[in-house]
Amino acid sequence: FQHLARFLMLLFGPLFVVFINSFYELVPPGKKVLVRLGIFFSLAFAILSSLHYFVQLSMVRMNFLRGATEGLEHFVQANPYSLSTSIDMLAWTLFLGVSSAFMAPAFSGDRIQLVIRYAFMGNAISCLMAGIGYMFKIDIMTFFFINIGVGGALLTIAIASSMLFKNLGGLQFD
Repeated sequence: FQHLARFLMLLFGPLFVVFINSFYELVPPGKKVLVRLGIFFSLAFAILSSLHYFVQLSMVRMNFLRGATEGLEHFVQANPYSLSTSIDMLAWTLFLGVSSAFMAPAFSGDRIQLVIRYAFMGNAISCLMAGIGYMFKIDIMTFFFINIGVGGALLTIAIASSMLFKNLGGLQFD
């Protein structure tokens, strides 16, 4: 399932940009700049993350299949000190975190919007904490915040957003 998981992660970045962009028309004019900034940082996240997973699925996999492993340690995802892993962590910790930090204040009002707001804030904090953990080699901190924090926050954002979009008929943004 390793290649399937990487393929799905390759798709996640661009789909996240589309998802974030879907909020732009919904927010009032005063909050559009926040969503626009969220979109810009989500683009940086998508580009870097997609680059990482494409390298894993193409160059790394093809070289392993050929038995050509010399120099590959700088690109293998399993090496926490590789260039490729560092690029992916930059995407997930800095750019996804900053995107989420800009998205959070765009939501206010009813309960669903507040859940989305707090989930985006939780995601921003989790991303940035995971980045600190990664930079200072605090593995348990990185593991907890990138897997539990980001995973839980993104799941919450997805579920609450689907409820928001379902109820769009009578919903008004503040």
